[in-house]
Amino acid sequence: MNKNEFLRKLEEKAPPHLRGSFALKLAADLKEKDKGSEFYNSDIPDTIENAGIINHSYQVPEKKNKKFWEINKLSHQDLITSDYLIEQIAIWVESVRKELFNTIEIPFPKDIPSAVAWIKAETNKPRPKDIQTKINKFYQEINRLEEKRKKGLIIGSYSLERSFLDYPGDQGWVESVLVDGREDLEKLQREVARMSKTTGFKESALTIHILTGLKPLIPRTTIKASLFPGEIPKHLAIMPDGTQLRRNYMTIEINAADLTSGELKSIYDGYRRSLNIKKKKSINEDQFRLYHLVKSKGGPPSKKGTTKFWQDIQKEWNSIPSNKKYTTWEGPYTAYKRMIEDLDHQFKGTGKDGR
Repeated sequence: MNKNEFLRKLEEKAPPHLRGSFALKLAADLKEKDKGSEFYNSDIPDTIENAGIINHSYQVPEKKNKKFWEINKLSHQDLITSDYLIEQIAIWVESVRKELFNTIEIPFPKDIPSAVAWIKAETNKPRPKDIQTKINKFYQEINRLEEKRKKGLIIGSYSLERSFLDYPGDQGWVESVLVDGREDLEKLQREVARMSKTTGFKESALTIHILTGLKPLIPRTTIKASLFPGEIPKHLAIMPDGTQLRRNYMTIEINAADLTSGELKSIYDGYRRSLNIKKKKSINEDQFRLYHLVKSKGGPPSKKGTTKFWQDIQKEWNSIPSNKKYTTWEGPYTAYKRMIEDLDHQFKGTGKDGR
């Protein structure tokens, strides 16, 4: 059968969470690179198995996100790199199995459900009393500090380092479990985290590799968009109900040694789309100078004298020969207002969309 027929067969045989996913396409691409353009029914089980691993090795995008598909096609470089790195950490992986299961043999060969069941069984074991007491005290302290923060009595952040083990959930999405106080899971999480930093493999894929022997694939890129909400303490905020700020940022990690300029362009487009600045233009020199002119006059008045303030801004701006002239006071007012609305939209989620 040809590749299109093979993909249709995969869709029929694959579990629900893989149907229509990019992981099936990547798995078929991998099979094609491995054996050529002819496909057989006997290739279907291995391909579906590989699709499951791909699903855990890569971020899960929207099903119809063609841009994501374009920047995550598997290359021969990816396949060789993945095999090479797995070989390099083979003794390390065996040592972890030895410590956890007293044997270097694979505990759950190619059996993800059994591996996940073992993780959940370990999670359900009671924690040592002293560990549980520390966790309870931590949450009590967090609640106490949160109440003081809400009243504006403290400034700053507070946290406690916690350890989470990533593993594939029932529907293929990555899930995490708190491992504090669970000795075997703590050991597994510690080594998985170290392996991930050393190789670039996803932690969830390495968890499954150690437990089932299924090999992970190195992600060509990992793109993570993050939103960090924050709040200025109420007694320091301009607004009576406090000021909410939000920080949007992205982390881009590139593992591929053969990343193309086209892939970089796709990453760039995705970054602008994720931060909601796809149509936004950078602030130009005129806008920059207008902003500082307004600030040098103390900023726009909140109530009285608004029209006169902007008339004075217009007059001073127009007195500079090289400046583009404003015909009314509303010109500089509108230009300044748009800049502030863009910043409000970016950091507060209010105002108009970026221009």
